Amino acid sequence: MIKSQIYVGIACVTCFILGIMAGYLPGYYSVQSQDDGLTQVSTIDAILNGLYDGVITYGDLKDYGDFGIGTFEGLDGEMVAVNGDFYQIKADGVAYPVDDDMTAPFACVLFFDADCELPVWEGTNYTQFQDYLEGSIKEQNIFHAVKMEGTFGYVKTRSVPGQEKPYPPLVEVTANQPTFEFHDIKGTIVGFYCPDYVEGLNVPGYHLHFITEDRTAGGHILEFDINDAELSVDYTSELHIILPNTEEFNSLDLTKSKKEELEEAEK
Repeated sequence: MIKSQIYVGIACVTCFILGIMAGYLPGYYSVQSQDDGLTQVSTIDAILNGLYDGVITYGDLKDYGDFGIGTFEGLDGEMVAVNGDFYQIKADGVAYPVDDDMTAPFACVLFFDADCELPVWEGTNYTQFQDYLEGSIKEQNIFHAVKMEGTFGYVKTRSVPGQEKPYPPLVEVTANQPTFEFHDIKGTIVGFYCPDYVEGLNVPGYHLHFITEDRTAGGHILEFDINDAELSVDYTSELHIILPNTEEFNSLDLTKSKKEELEEAEK
């Protein structure tokens, strides 16, 4: 218990010092540049309902960010964007470069500019990682992007195969999802934390994807163990949403909670 408190204390001090250097102080509003906000395409409940038609091309989406996660027309795999390079992790687990004319039915992107760097420790798994960040980061009601680069003793990911119309709900697709396991692998974890109040709009808590250092494989993260990694966090209090303006989307009943379906599909 004492050890974990020391870790959290060090992390908070690190965030505070780096925040001062960046002109950012936790607890105080700071005016952000126009490209510092999070841009989201569609809603997670629309995806849970099987709305997998593309909303925006990736060529246009790149105007909103160089870092992020998402998926593709027909739910054809997992998207990972890092350092301006966008990849499609298909159902074979292989990473393919994304063409600008490909479309996204759901995505979250921003221009990553770290506000804080936090220490992480060998042996930390996904659950411990989430608990650690919850204890280290006080800005729990705004969004933050997470980037962790280094070596991982173990990473388990999944992807999903492309679907044909009429599209099945997401829980049916993920019930037969292919999974992939990596051991002693170098790579980058990319993703976001969203506050609990965004239920229905996005995934509450952490939603992370992985790509290997050589950019050949990855997927949606189910589990990991850290060996030696560097963690950076980018806060944002700005959210821009691009919604589908289609008859199918506008006729959906999005008032019903799909929390249990989301948890089943994500995990």
